[in-house]
Amino acid sequence: MNIYNYNKIVIFGAAGAGKSYTAMRIAELTGYPVFHLDAVFFCDGWVMVSEEEFIARQQEMMSGETWIIEGNYKNTMELRFAAADFVIFLDVNRFMRIWVAAMRHGKKRPELLGLEKRSVFSKEFFDLVKTQWTHGNATCDKVMELCGKYPEKAFLHIKGRRGVKKLLKEWAAQSSIKSFCKESQPPIMGKIFSLKS
Repeated sequence: MNIYNYNKIVIFGAAGAGKSYTAMRIAELTGYPVFHLDAVFFCDGWVMVSEEEFIARQQEMMSGETWIIEGNYKNTMELRFAAADFVIFLDVNRFMRIWVAAMRHGKKRPELLGLEKRSVFSKEFFDLVKTQWTHGNATCDKVMELCGKYPEKAFLHIKGRRGVKKLLKEWAAQSSIKSFCKESQPPIMGKIFSLKS
C-alpha cells in the first residue's frame, strides 16, 4: 500500500493507541497538514466547543485538497469517514493503551500546545483509565460499522504498535524512493516507478 496514492487520511483508535504519533509521522513523510481533533474540540481551559462549531471546524479542515485528521468523537466520525479516501484504524490492546496514557498524562503534548497539561492525579485521568476497558471495543464497533457502510474506502486495520512502526518504516522507504525519483532524469524516474507500482 502506497501512502502517496491518498490525499485525505483519517486515523481512528482508542486513547493511547498512537493516533497522534502516526498522524505526525505521516505528515512528515507527505507534507500534508495534520489536524488533532482534541485541539479542535477543546478551547483554553479544556472547555468544549458546541457540536455545531465542532462540525463547522471539521468541514473547514476537510475543504482542503490534502489533510490528515486523527481522533474519534463518534458523533461526527461518519463525517470524516465519508470524506476520506484512506482510513487507518489502530487496534492496540488496553494494557498498552493505559500505559501510554499514564506516561503522557501530566506532560505537555506537542499537538495540544494551546491547552495546559493535566495532573496525573486528576479526576480526568482516572476517568480515562476507567473508560479504557470499554472504549476500545466501542471505537472498534463504530469503525467497523462505517467500514461496512463505505466499502469503497481504502481501509487499513493495524493491530499492535509494532504493526504501526513497521508500516511507517515501509512508508519512509517509499518516501526515499520518491525523493530519489524527483532528483533523477525522467527516463530513470519512469523505470523506478514502474518497478515499485
